[in-house]
Amino acid sequence: ALVGEHDFVAFRGAFRGSERGRVQDTVCTLSDLRITEERTSNLIDAVDIPLTEFSVGGEYGGSTINPLTTYTVSMTGDRFLYKMGRFLVGTIVAVGHGKISVDDVKYA
Repeated sequence: ALVGEHDFVAFRGAFRGSERGRVQDTVCTLSDLRITEERTSNLIDAVDIPLTEFSVGGEYGGSTINPLTTYTVSMTGDRFLYKMGRFLVGTIVAVGHGKISVDDVKYA
């Protein structure tokens, strides 16, 4: 849904300072978007300090802690708008967590 030529106006950061009021072409072409799983580790292994209580995808204190997984998102395109990469990754994460649907992204 994101690869191809689209109007990415919904994924643009706000203009700053003297750029306010400027007209910008928001049509960009993403030729490739890849999500690669890099590493999975246990939360306990990732933290060097003793943990008394916390909640990240599960509970600590006798319960199994969900593993942490690191992903790399790579994008190739003809150009990118200000903060477009950050907003696209945030949107991908939101879809992955079920907070928004793919249809919501298509109509953004």
